[in-house]
Amino acid sequence: MEVAVRQPSGAAFNVKVGVTATLTDMKAAIATRTKVAVGRQKLVFGTRISEEPQTPVSELLSADDPPEVLLLVGSSCTLASHSHGPPAVWDADSQTVLWPASMTGGATDAMRLGDGELYTLLKQCQIDAQLYFLQLVRGIPGSEVIRYPLPVRWMEESVFARFSPEGDFVMAESMGKLLMWRTLTGEVHLRSDGTEWTGSVCSLQPGLALISDGGIMSRTLELWDYHSGTRKQACGKEDGLSTASFLLSLSGKWIAKWYYKEPMVVLEVGHEGSDQSFCDSYVDRAAFSPDETEIVVSYPEDMSIAVIRLCDGLTRTTKLPFAAPHYFTSIGFAADASVIFLAVPNGKLHRWACDTLELLPATPDPPKEVMVHGPCGDGNFYYRSDRAGDVQVLDLLCGAVHAFALPKA
Repeated sequence: MEVAVRQPSGAAFNVKVGVTATLTDMKAAIATRTKVAVGRQKLVFGTRISEEPQTPVSELLSADDPPEVLLLVGSSCTLASHSHGPPAVWDADSQTVLWPASMTGGATDAMRLGDGELYTLLKQCQIDAQLYFLQLVRGIPGSEVIRYPLPVRWMEESVFARFSPEGDFVMAESMGKLLMWRTLTGEVHLRSDGTEWTGSVCSLQPGLALISDGGIMSRTLELWDYHSGTRKQACGKEDGLSTASFLLSLSGKWIAKWYYKEPMVVLEVGHEGSDQSFCDSYVDRAAFSPDETEIVVSYPEDMSIAVIRLCDGLTRTTKLPFAAPHYFTSIGFAADASVIFLAVPNGKLHRWACDTLELLPATPDPPKEVMVHGPCGDGNFYYRSDRAGDVQVLDLLCGAVHAFALPKA
């Protein structure tokens, strides 16, 4: 059986698998062709993402359409340090922290690209020369590959810079303005100057950007294919001064939105009138499951978390076993969706079994003065970094912690 494998960039190739091939067999065939490890692959069959290794591929493919699958690649590297210290990069493949020693501060993102090399993105400012740019550095200790110029007027603003989820582009955003370059050529791909699109990015997934476009009192929500620079879908209109939080599921099938002190609404893209509100309590954080069948949310007022099945609203809820802070910083699923995690501002992490919501054994307490923390790109680990630059990485499945000290100069 020959299956067409598409990528978010629009590139495609064919792989051959046996008629009894499983999902694991399919991923192994793709790994041979692309060198993308099996563990980093997510395959979308239509709008369905399957994570069951032994599922027959024939059951996942549509009987009415040519055999085709969309390949999404999880990042094996995550920047795990704060911007004022030396960059530390967690590499899930080697299970260690990499230290690009020639760099000091200013790192904003890191990723292992298609050539297998680690690339780090840094923000650089030379005030005397009126130069402001992003710098792409390859390898360790690191050599400059390219510079992406930023508007000088952005020096006075907060600039958020990152790789696109699949690494094909570098993105920089400030005050609702967006610039996007092709990563390895530096060619400007999109800019929000009104000629191509306007607005700010609310949520990103491979190949897809959820854009909020408009003024202070009225905004439209649009789903864009950023590879082609085209709008795929208008997703509603927002009125008033309140700023909503938005979340886009992996394949772009679902959008969740919520306002401060208001209930969350989930809509299915392309299905007008599909808005659903599953609870009257206000939501602080939310995350879709990797297979897009459920969403996990935190309710600070009720001191609880809930897992909601999207097709019918069936909900599993559990109370938090600790005094809840005013807000949480992160919630989500492990890569195989067997574990749910919730993080509080000081970096403390709590875990539950997804199916039963049984509280799992406690993880070690965080160090003092945690500066940054968050989930790693591969979906199996959670990092936290303190003021000294030391890094801890927690295994979401077993709760073990790996500690890495900043190398001495």
